[in-house]
Amino acid sequence: MEFHYLLFSQDGDFVEVKDVSYQEPNILVINDNSIKTLKNNNKNKKTDYDYIGYFLVEEDNNDLSGIVRYLKIGSRGKGPLKAIYTDDISDMVRELYGDFVEIISKFIGLRKVIASFNDLIVENNILNSYDFWLEKIVMDVSFDQQDLIAQRVTKFVNLYLIRIYEGLFRKNIDLLKKYESQITYKILETGIMQKTL
Repeated sequence: MEFHYLLFSQDGDFVEVKDVSYQEPNILVINDNSIKTLKNNNKNKKTDYDYIGYFLVEEDNNDLSGIVRYLKIGSRGKGPLKAIYTDDISDMVRELYGDFVEIISKFIGLRKVIASFNDLIVENNILNSYDFWLEKIVMDVSFDQQDLIAQRVTKFVNLYLIRIYEGLFRKNIDLLKKYESQITYKILETGIMQKTL
């Protein structure tokens, strides 16, 4: 899995930064010198951000997930830039992160599992269709790994069903499907956040 960070200035100039870490869950530290090449003439003082960031993750199966963040630069000294952001998606989705997420991402793709499971929820027949769905979702995994991966997928979708679909999104499947890219990104991002916080 590979993360990409694209920052756009108010003028539409952009740069991809490589060295991004987390000081707190809502504060980014950008250590990349390439950000200094961006012009940022904030002519419209009504806007409360300095950059727009497109944060993307490319999983091993080439699925892309991402989130747009409006970044308010907190410090502009000679050192790294610190940017404050707020996401539209609650940080509660991060509670789904565990070692099983990395395994699912590597062998199947987390975005693929989330999108497919959302479709299963739409069918409104999870109890009768789950075994068939699970067999289909792990079909491309090598035979000797299928049971292990199926267990990890089951653990993840049980948490997803209870905490995200029923809890956070109050069974609003349309809204859940709309934000599946952002949800996937934030769950996968949790792994790198844990390494830096």
